[in-house]
Amino acid sequence: MTTDLSAPDRLSAPDRTWPRLERVTGAVGLAAIVLIFGSVIVIGDGEPPTVATVAQAARYLREADGAWLQAASALFAVSLLVFLWFAVGLSQILRRAEPEPPWCSTVALMSGVLFVAFGLVNTSVEAGAHRGGVIDPPLAAYAWDVTAFGFANARLALGGFALASGLASLAAGVFPRWLGWLGVVSGALLVLARFAWSSDVLWNPPYLATWLWMLITCVLLLRRGGGQPVPVTRPTAP
Repeated sequence: MTTDLSAPDRLSAPDRTWPRLERVTGAVGLAAIVLIFGSVIVIGDGEPPTVATVAQAARYLREADGAWLQAASALFAVSLLVFLWFAVGLSQILRRAEPEPPWCSTVALMSGVLFVAFGLVNTSVEAGAHRGGVIDPPLAAYAWDVTAFGFANARLALGGFALASGLASLAAGVFPRWLGWLGVVSGALLVLARFAWSSDVLWNPPYLATWLWMLITCVLLLRRGGGQPVPVTRPTAP
């Protein structure tokens, strides 16, 4: 009687675990994209420009004084936690394949954590809208400015995440090289766009390109999750 060593139950624990991690990482990444954009679309309905006037900021917070903003903000907070799962999973996949020392994947993980932290801490709009009916216009403008600067720092962290992940991908050969370069270029441009935080024309293209990089990465992880795990290129100790 012959033994089928290719059967799933004959695979070693790592051979079963890493493809499963790729599938889960791809799935939670797609979920994070849907939840983040879904909640941001609701929150951003009627919001003023990045550099808003006092009157524009006061009007937005006054009209946003309702349960819909608080619900959308709660959904956004949950979506950031889902993104954290994606960042941890992707960094582990890259770390396993990246040559020693795996510093790029480590930087990617820390940048992902910073992105989530900036997003969770930046609650000035929710606080201002909670008192939108009575808030003074100058205070409303201050609340909006805090949100604008906080979002700029969150984009900076997101750009660092894509940049470091792209560099790790290029070093490890985990994904196609063009995808690695998409992460590097979009992430680097998003980092540089921090200097032009008030110009939507300058930061929007790399911002959207970064999310496109993440979307493609998630799809590839899902498609590859049922096959062979990411190859380990790190040299082993003698």
